Amino acid sequence: MTTSSFSILGLKTASFSYSGLLHMVELEIAGKKKFAVTYNNAACSVTYHKDEFYRNALRKFSVIHPDGIGVYMAARFLFPGVSFQRMTGSDFYPILIQKAIEKQWSIFIFGDTNETLKKIPGRYPFLRIIGMSPGYGFADTLPEQMAELKPDLVLVGMGVPKQEIWISENWEKLPEAVFMAVGDGIKVLSGTKKRGWIFIQKTGLEWVVRLISEPLRLWRRYLVWMPVFIILVVIQKFRGKSE
Repeated sequence: MTTSSFSILGLKTASFSYSGLLHMVELEIAGKKKFAVTYNNAACSVTYHKDEFYRNALRKFSVIHPDGIGVYMAARFLFPGVSFQRMTGSDFYPILIQKAIEKQWSIFIFGDTNETLKKIPGRYPFLRIIGMSPGYGFADTLPEQMAELKPDLVLVGMGVPKQEIWISENWEKLPEAVFMAVGDGIKVLSGTKKRGWIFIQKTGLEWVVRLISEPLRLWRRYLVWMPVFIILVVIQKFRGKSE
């Protein structure tokens, strides 16, 4: 499957629609190959710019899709005249889960807390979950456990860059499956992630709702990294490196 891509702060990102990304996941699961997918948002781009371990980990990832208003606006600014579709993981992951139910994919969910994980089966009773593990205090043998269970799809939600580094470091031990780094996607599926009203989501201001709801966890992402991201994108633009 071919798709266009763009580069923000050196991080190459594929330009997808929701249906296009879903179709790609479906094809890779049908092919029974090991395949890794993650996302790029403003915080990811800044992390990529400064963190060598994260950059190295992303070499294992076949696809990096856009996530959120920051990357969307940066792409529009850097590449005027090019058409981009705005994407958010919060909108995509429920679509992915509905497809998983339809196809009866076996799923392993890894990340967040036991309290959060326990809410997911109740919200999606027909989802074929074959294993779950919190993202804190998990066993070192988790890759071997996954290999024994042979899931079709593994959702890893531990935040950037921890989730990508874990997938990369354990790549050789992991089974043939689609591994998708989802960040707060596990909270989305459990119903515990605070989202703004629909009109707030459409205007790209949902991050304000998240900051208000979780200020201690998210203040650095939105009040420090976002301004840094904007400055670095402007520098990229005027250095003529909008490749």
